[in-house]
Amino acid sequence: MRTIFLGLLLSVLISGWTQAQDRPAGLTATRISGQVLDASTNQPIETATIAVWRTADSTLVTGTVTDAEGRFTIEGLRPGRYYVTISFVGYRRQVISNVTLRPPNALQVDLGAIRLEPDTAQLQEVQVTAEREAVEIGIDRIVYNTRDQLVSAGGAAVDVLRNIPSVEIDVEGNISLRGNQNVAILINGRPSALQGEALTRFLEGLPSDAIERVEIIPNPSAKYEPDGMAGLINIVLRQNQDLGLGGSLSLGAGTRDTYNASGTLTFQRGPWNLTSTYGFRTGERPVEGTRFRENRYEDPLTYLEQLDRGTFERYAHNLNTTLEYRLGRLNTLGASALLSFRGGGENTRALYQNLDASQTLTSQYERRVEGDRNDFNMDYRLFFRRIVDPSKHELNAELRYEREKEDDLEHYLQQTLTLSGDPTGEAQRERNEQDERGSTLSFQIDYMRPLGDRLRLEAGYKGDLNVNDYAQRYEVQGDAPFLNDFRYTLQRHAAYGILNYDLGVFGVQVGLRAEQARTEFEQQTLGETYRKDYFSLFPSVFLSFRPVQTHQFRLSYSKRINRPNTWQLNPLSDLDDPLFRRQGNPYLDPEYTHAFEFSYSWISPAVTLTLTPYYRYTVDVIRWYESIDPETGVSTVTFRNLASRDDWGFETVGTFRLGNRLNAFANVNVFRVTTDGSNIDTDYGSDAIGWSTRLNTTLSVMPGLMLQFSYFYSSPLDVENGRISGRSMADLALRQQFLNNRASLSVRVSDLFNTMRFRVEREDALFYQRFNRSWNAQQVFLTFTYNFGHQNQRRNRRWDENGENGRPDDVEGVFIQQ
Repeated sequence: MRTIFLGLLLSVLISGWTQAQDRPAGLTATRISGQVLDASTNQPIETATIAVWRTADSTLVTGTVTDAEGRFTIEGLRPGRYYVTISFVGYRRQVISNVTLRPPNALQVDLGAIRLEPDTAQLQEVQVTAEREAVEIGIDRIVYNTRDQLVSAGGAAVDVLRNIPSVEIDVEGNISLRGNQNVAILINGRPSALQGEALTRFLEGLPSDAIERVEIIPNPSAKYEPDGMAGLINIVLRQNQDLGLGGSLSLGAGTRDTYNASGTLTFQRGPWNLTSTYGFRTGERPVEGTRFRENRYEDPLTYLEQLDRGTFERYAHNLNTTLEYRLGRLNTLGASALLSFRGGGENTRALYQNLDASQTLTSQYERRVEGDRNDFNMDYRLFFRRIVDPSKHELNAELRYEREKEDDLEHYLQQTLTLSGDPTGEAQRERNEQDERGSTLSFQIDYMRPLGDRLRLEAGYKGDLNVNDYAQRYEVQGDAPFLNDFRYTLQRHAAYGILNYDLGVFGVQVGLRAEQARTEFEQQTLGETYRKDYFSLFPSVFLSFRPVQTHQFRLSYSKRINRPNTWQLNPLSDLDDPLFRRQGNPYLDPEYTHAFEFSYSWISPAVTLTLTPYYRYTVDVIRWYESIDPETGVSTVTFRNLASRDDWGFETVGTFRLGNRLNAFANVNVFRVTTDGSNIDTDYGSDAIGWSTRLNTTLSVMPGLMLQFSYFYSSPLDVENGRISGRSMADLALRQQFLNNRASLSVRVSDLFNTMRFRVEREDALFYQRFNRSWNAQQVFLTFTYNFGHQNQRRNRRWDENGENGRPDDVEGVFIQQ
């Protein structure tokens, strides 16, 4: 695997070097520039498309879009003859011929002011819409514009993520990136205080049409918080997009009593800008699974078989509101609130059967669970932005307060059964009440400014305080209650600095983040306190090489951290299942990862291709560790720090566009994971090769009628003392637009072939265990959407100029010939 990795790296580097050698000396000085204006008002036109064509064969060489002042600059062209096309929706296309670059004195051409005439006939006949590319390639990220993704219509945020290349979601709702679950989830560029199951529930309740785009950042710079070993997934919500008063309404229904409704309202007048989105979802999902265990610690052998059946009911309300006020041309003051209220019920039954050596039933009992859960999360932010020059000279400050609470009440009824299944004796009743409260207060300031023509400085500070309180009271009929109370506190102060140096063909970014963290885990029931204080440095380095406009090479390094969460630290075990327990380890250390990534991107109007070999080295790896008590037969899952882990991989992401009829993207990720657990046991570890692939295709059948198909597959994978089976899932969706494209009706079938299920096998000297779980994801959804006001007239829609909430810095446009 290492030989293949190094060979691919060397071949791509040689290819880029060869292209650079073919260019004449001084090529970096070639330049075509100009400014695009409205001929009638003399106002600059932002995001107009500039395309450069070779005169000899009329092939597209490169392109760009104009900035807020209507200006554009294209560098790095070979000497020769070109013609330039300038186009924008609602204006007549203009062609400038005979643009000649000749050494030594004519390598820079200023086209001056280019005035476009409004195409009044076109504006009268059609309703103008501006459609973003489905995929955009950035210097440090890949952006997936998911607003019009049919295969998640009527669904939730988890359905959107399931259709993003490199992202996987397992049956428990755990999110992974390139096969690694240590990934940080950001909302609008800021990390959420929600973690684990609470985060999964939030994403299951967040409506899909509230999401504008998803950004995959596999190797973040020192600007970002270092949490997330595999990188970052930034979910950007819809906001601040349209002028005047506008909005949309969406209603949907699906099988298994699934219903959803959402609406968006936008208003802008003068300096005021208001965006508000509300979403509601409710539904139920059956759960079914089996567990089989061979008890090798007993002689003769015995077996345990467990059958799980039941349903989970879920509902969620989400409200996201942002209000901005522009204090003149440069400054903006704003506030936002994200409120989420989630809940649901549980009604499940688990049957436990004990078998002898011949696998004949010897005894059995059942355990029924009825539960009710309510979660509430609120996230308030005050922010200030000063934009002197977008993505070059900015000041952003934010004060944030987030509060979360979870209330969970479960009633258990355990009943011994005869071999024929009849109840015997009195049932045992149990009651489990859990209350969790969490709060986060943070302040962050980010500043960037140019230091000359080619050098840019970025610097910032963030301080936060996170407090989490948990209280559990578990009562077994006739026994004293079991208590489990703790408080976890995390306090951090971090500062970073980044230098960006642009050499034209070459680009360099060097950054360093220094962080002081202080944690305290107070187990109040045991009367014990565990403290860890640590100071960490997180460097990052990015190198880019762009021999021509359509080819780019990137090499990056960053250091990341993964801190154990509260349920991984709590030393008291849960009591949900009498034979399978989960118990934390308060002595866990955080794990650190050194991530290296090389990337090559080829960008053309119809096709983009990104090839990315990567390597990650992790120390103090946090992994779950299962053991069994031979006397009681209880399996306990806890967490240990393994010595190290190596991840080698190669990912390919490609997009294809055939006019306005066909749009597709696909990815293939092949990886090798090696873990060294010799610090726990001489033979404890794993060495596995796996791969995954995803395909998403959208076809315009006829005007207004769209068909979309997506498919995902993940191969089987060996883990420590076991193996996880492969998984696959396919979705199909159809959307018809009508009422002059203001309304649409969508039909979506999820898990088309009913294949979303998986198996986990584990074994050691004491036991062999096999666990099966079905996702039960096959559903049919029908969704109606209606847009009103200016939602359908997004001509000249402007990206928010904030680095996180708007268009990412340095996004390479995927240019469309108009």
